Amino acid sequence: LSTKTLNEYLACASALVTWMERQRRTTYNPFKAVHKLERKDTFKRRALSTDEFVRLVQTSGKRALPYLIAGFTGLRRGEMKQLLWSDIHLDAPQPFIDVRAETTKSKKGAVLPLVPQLAEALRQELAKGPYRSGRVFPHGLPSVTSLTKDLTACGIPVEDKRGYRVDFHALRHTFASLLASVGVSELARIKLARHSEWRQTDRYTDPQSLPLFTEMEKMAGILPSLGASQKSGKSGPNAEKPVQSDSQKKSAEIVSFRGERPLLGKAVP
Repeated sequence: LSTKTLNEYLACASALVTWMERQRRTTYNPFKAVHKLERKDTFKRRALSTDEFVRLVQTSGKRALPYLIAGFTGLRRGEMKQLLWSDIHLDAPQPFIDVRAETTKSKKGAVLPLVPQLAEALRQELAKGPYRSGRVFPHGLPSVTSLTKDLTACGIPVEDKRGYRVDFHALRHTFASLLASVGVSELARIKLARHSEWRQTDRYTDPQSLPLFTEMEKMAGILPSLGASQKSGKSGPNAEKPVQSDSQKKSAEIVSFRGERPLLGKAVP
């Protein structure tokens, strides 16, 4: 069992015996002497970029659908295993997945909107005929080995320079990061990721997916053209009047080189 699970079991057992002490059903709580294990993450997950995610879906064949659902809905592996065709409403004006409370980690239901591309992929899969069990993935989901092979086949590194790795749960990180990259509001990202607080969503968002350079370009639009610095130390009739030059009269022009690098921009006179 993982460190997190063991600590949860310890907390539950200790809570039970503490209650027994209060009810005078026992005189001693042996779990008080048991310390929690230190939780150490074996590795950190990274999100796939938009280009990487598209390549993975386009080259994975029959495994493309589970990757597409995980990356465009943020559903966890356990939730996807229990996903039924009756949970997916493709005939609605705005297609969505009705996530049943009993299948979620928090035991709370949710409604997840579907992007048109995913809705169309689900319609094509449904046209092949639903399985008797009603499950969308009756034969299970891609294993770690299969995902690693698919990533390697389309030239996507499993581990980046930071040491961050890609596994199936990293597709949920990809979902949160894609939402951030297209400018979805913080509140909507929390709701779509089904987190209880912003800190969780922030942890799932890969910093590399944030359009920091593009956002900073917005600042350039509100700044006037800055003239040459004034000389100080001498006073005169025109000391407080800046010299107007041709370069000062022209406002800055924002030139975006989006064809070469998506986040590269430069301000030039």
